[in-house]
Amino acid sequence: MEIDLSKLLALSAAERLELAEMLWQSVGYPADIDTLPMPAWQQAELGRLLDEYDSDGDDGLPAEGVMAGIRQELWPDG
Repeated sequence: MEIDLSKLLALSAAERLELAEMLWQSVGYPADIDTLPMPAWQQAELGRLLDEYDSDGDDGLPAEGVMAGIRQELWPDG
């Protein structure tokens, strides 16, 4: 398949965004997300991050507390 990239880049930003959305939907996201290939480097990185998460014993913070902190930082008088 040969694609003329210059013609695609000549589209307006709105047209390119619409095209990108159509292409994204054509691969079946999210329904077929588990069937899409994942590069080995990405699998290794995800494994590393999961191992790190499992080993540090820190479950993080509840979302409500994080959001409250962000709101306080953005709107201290609110």
